[in-house]
Amino acid sequence: MLALNPHIMKKYAIVTTISFLNFSLMFGQENKESILLETKGKAQLYYVELKPADGSVFEMGNYLDKAGSGSSIRSTDTLTRNSGQSNVTYSGKRTRIINENGKLYLEIQGKKTSRYKLDPVTNAATANSNLNNAYYLDHFIALCDELNKSYPLDHYSFRTGFTMWNSLDHKEIQHAEFKTYADSQLRELKDSITHAQDQYVLLTNMLIQNIKTIEYDALKDSLKKLPSESNSTGKYFGTVINEVAKERPEFFFKLAEDHPEKRKAIFNGVVADKKVTAGLKLVENHSDIKREFFREKRFDKAMPIRIIATSAVAALIVILLL
Repeated sequence: MLALNPHIMKKYAIVTTISFLNFSLMFGQENKESILLETKGKAQLYYVELKPADGSVFEMGNYLDKAGSGSSIRSTDTLTRNSGQSNVTYSGKRTRIINENGKLYLEIQGKKTSRYKLDPVTNAATANSNLNNAYYLDHFIALCDELNKSYPLDHYSFRTGFTMWNSLDHKEIQHAEFKTYADSQLRELKDSITHAQDQYVLLTNMLIQNIKTIEYDALKDSLKKLPSESNSTGKYFGTVINEVAKERPEFFFKLAEDHPEKRKAIFNGVVADKKVTAGLKLVENHSDIKREFFREKRFDKAMPIRIIATSAVAALIVILLL
């Protein structure tokens, strides 16, 4: 019996398996597996997943941001297996899979029809990782948009998605399995954020509704439950503080004195308004903290002018360099 080189036998087995899958899909032999194909063009990458009865075409894109980069699925087209003898083996709304002389091609229909040769993916782990990364980032960004619309006093940054992707497990599992896993992870994240935000909304509304009658100690203790850190994007704390400045100015400076670690957040919570400013100026005592507050607010008011002036100088420099 002729002994074959193990590397040749492994390569032969892979080619045989791919050929079997291709023929079983194209000519109706029983097969429950799916195959993943890709285009080799430099301009655009497509992944095609084919199953015995249907399939999917994924048009890939990319995210590029200062926080990171990743893949995106620009569009997905669902394919249906054609039962006739045509060389069009699968078809969707705008894509078709064509078999010509045993070779598969992806045809994109639009104003101009494009055709790409399809080959089995050269690295299944890389292909799955690209698809999974795209699915996760696309759905994470969509979740951020949904949360930010539901809770306008907070902002959950899409940039967190790049970090969270890096912390995920199972990045290279089959795409269909990963979608179930990712959906579960994102659902847990949404539930956690929603629970916290609902508490902030409830407390903020309660404080604003009772701001004219609330006792100082109750106000101070309640404000501790709202995020006020410098890295916090939530505006719940500032929204309540602005109402305090309007309705209970005598409490405003006392809060700033009692919470020096939150003083900047307290000062920043006040929205520039002549009536509010006049009310704060009438507050007796608290001379040191009042002086500090109005000094900072004058600086803040001057900032837009300074920024505009700096921009004008920069523009002039650019013009002179041209």
